[in-house]
Amino acid sequence: MTKKKNIYIVGGGKLLFELSKQLIRKKNLSVLCLVSKRHSAEIINENNLKTNLSKSNIPFKQISNINTYQFKNVSKDSIIISISCPWIINKKILNLFKFNVFNMHGTRLPRDGGGGNITWQILRGNKRGCVLIHQIDNLIDTGPIVSYKEFDYRNCEIPSDYYKVYNKYALELLNKFISNITQKNKLTLYKQTPFFQTYFPRLSTKIHAYIDWSYKIENLYRFICAFDDPYPGAHTYINNKKIYLKKAFIDYEEHFFHPFQYGIVYYKNSEYIS
Repeated sequence: MTKKKNIYIVGGGKLLFELSKQLIRKKNLSVLCLVSKRHSAEIINENNLKTNLSKSNIPFKQISNINTYQFKNVSKDSIIISISCPWIINKKILNLFKFNVFNMHGTRLPRDGGGGNITWQILRGNKRGCVLIHQIDNLIDTGPIVSYKEFDYRNCEIPSDYYKVYNKYALELLNKFISNITQKNKLTLYKQTPFFQTYFPRLSTKIHAYIDWSYKIENLYRFICAFDDPYPGAHTYINNKKIYLKKAFIDYEEHFFHPFQYGIVYYKNSEYIS
């Protein structure tokens, strides 16, 4: 009887859920999802991640930190796949898994390491997409690249548009990668070039999405889009009341505005404000 390969999927989000749903159907794999409390509460398809995993009979555990989790029966064929993992995996675990620890990243490394990738892309007006798998080393997003796929976000405006395209290509890449691993095909590792490395931090809508009305119109539009669905929205204050803005668009045909007029609400109805 063929021994099953142990796969630990660590992190959260819709991509983790969709991948684990596909992998548990494979008879040669033993899958366990390790999720944080924050990721467990994320809403995916009307339910939170914890509920979705339970209803789909996907084995999972909610943990406080992967670095204190007690792994059992780790063999030379065991692997970890990180998808939006909230923890920096320490060297003890990397050694335990013989460095068979891999991360799914959403940009072209070594450019744009770190978190908040899609929001940063929208702010820059960058429509070039990439899904990438790299081996994890003891630093952040610096390990050798195993596989990648480039595409474009041509018709995408807000994060939910980007995620729909991103998840499609990421799921394809991960399935192909896991198939190669289970068939014991030799991996080709491509070392990253530090000279091109950049790093952007994770973002929090609650902290970082306050609108600066002095932005030029294109930058203001991108800023509001960058924190649109599935996030709460960019925010500002009207009469000391905090409001959230979504579904922004630029209308060049209406008027030309002097910078002094930025931020003034000059028209509103039940559907939108201008």
